[in-house]
Amino acid sequence: MSAFKPRATLVEQVARHLENRIVFGQLRSGERIYEAAMAKEMDVSHGSIREGLLLLEKRHLVRNIPRKGAVVTPLDAHFVRSLHETLELYLTHTGRKLVRQWCPEDMARLEALYRQMRDCHARGDLTAPAGAPLQ
Repeated sequence: MSAFKPRATLVEQVARHLENRIVFGQLRSGERIYEAAMAKEMDVSHGSIREGLLLLEKRHLVRNIPRKGAVVTPLDAHFVRSLHETLELYLTHTGRKLVRQWCPEDMARLEALYRQMRDCHARGDLTAPAGAPLQ
């Protein structure tokens, strides 16, 4: 039985779209994000853009500056190092949890995910959702 996965809200879709644009360099460090232009480009309301930017602020990808709007967080060495340290802590915690709850079926699932990630990388598809069926 698979876990219930609700559809992403419009705000989550907006945030994911902007996040991808930041990660893939279409929006650069320090660049201002104009709500009106994004709303028009994405054909959504200003409120959806604003809420999406608030989600990205929580993820530390943008900074909301009062009376100026949202700006892409500078991806300098300190910021990248902080992200790496956070990722390291997360993976360490996940690894410990995995070891405590490990069962033999987990290895097959882990191998399948590894093959899927390897295939996506070989195709250059860095945006494929986790657990998506292989093609």
